[in-house]
Amino acid sequence: MFNWFKTDTEIKRDEYWKLYERLQDAKNDHDRIVRDAESAYSSYRNAVPFLSENVIPSNDFTPARRRLNDDFNQYLNDEKAKRTDLVRAINRAYDQYLHYRNQAIREEQEAKK
Repeated sequence: MFNWFKTDTEIKRDEYWKLYERLQDAKNDHDRIVRDAESAYSSYRNAVPFLSENVIPSNDFTPARRRLNDDFNQYLNDEKAKRTDLVRAINRAYDQYLHYRNQAIREEQEAKK
């Protein structure tokens, strides 16, 4: 809570650990939201009746539905690609945490000498 007795290295170590945990939570939330969106889209696709493209009501609806489906699929693919950025940020935060953890250990060992 209070960093009165911690070195700068220990403070940075703890901050990177908190960042790592927050990014892990963000990735888990992102995965859940994408999974929910895919599930809802799958339910929608299975619930929509297969209309003949030659019938009058469907020949107006089908092009718009295709366009909206393509837009949604593009958006979903973009969101899935953002997961890679999250994973990269998680790995970077963890690497920084390890760096400062090891540095804090070295500093503590040097202080004991």
